[in-house]
Amino acid sequence: MRKDLILITFVLSLFLLTSVSADLGFYKQGENISVKGNLDATSVYTSIYYPNSSVIIDNQLMTSLYGNIWEYQLNGSDAVTLGKYIYDYCDQDGDNCQENFFTVTNSGLEFPKGSQTFLVIAIIFLFIIGGLFFVGFVKEDRMQVKWSLFIVGFMFVLASLNIISVTIYDNITSQALISFFDSLTGIMFIVFWIGFALLAVMWFLTLLRAILFKKSMKQAAKFGGMME
Repeated sequence: MRKDLILITFVLSLFLLTSVSADLGFYKQGENISVKGNLDATSVYTSIYYPNSSVIIDNQLMTSLYGNIWEYQLNGSDAVTLGKYIYDYCDQDGDNCQENFFTVTNSGLEFPKGSQTFLVIAIIFLFIIGGLFFVGFVKEDRMQVKWSLFIVGFMFVLASLNIISVTIYDNITSQALISFFDSLTGIMFIVFWIGFALLAVMWFLTLLRAILFKKSMKQAAKFGGMME
C-alpha cells in the first residue's frame, strides 16, 4: 500500500510539472489562452506582455486550479499579434515571482527549428512519388489503372503543396496573405478528399463490374452445359 501511494504521488508530481513547463506552448491567433503558473502562495497575480513588451494584462489575480497550479484566462481578442508573449506571476507579497512564455502563430501548429530539414525532405519526397505516378499515367494504356495513377499522383503533389502552404501561412503577418493561404489550404483539403472519393468510387465500380462479369460467365457456362 505504501509503495502504491509513493507511485501515485510520483505520477501526480510529474503531471503537475508537465502542466506548467517552461514553455506554455503554441496557440492559434485569436484563440483563448489558459495562462498557467506553478507557485506556492495564498494568492497569485500575473502580468502578460505583447511580443513588443507592451502590457496586455497588468497584475491581475489568477484562479487557483489545484495544489500550487494557478490560471488566468486570456481572451482571444488580446492574442492576435503573432510572436512570443512573456508573462510573469508573483505571490501576494510580490517576493516570489516566476516567468514563462507562449507563442501565437497563424495556425497554432508548432514547427521546431529542427523540423525544417524534415519538412523540405518530405515535400521533395511527395513531389517525386507524385511524379512517378504521373509517369505511370502517361505510359499506362488501361483506362482504369491510368486514371487511378493520375488521381493518386495528384493527391501526393497536393499533399506536398499543402505542407508548403501551411509552412508559409504560419510565417506571414499580412492579413490579406493570411486570408489567401487560409482559403487555399481549405480548398486543397477539400480537393484532396474529393480525389480520394473519386478513387474509391472508381475502384468500387470496377470491383462491382468484375463481380457481375464473373456471375454472368457462371450463368453462361451453366446454360451452355444444360444445352449440351
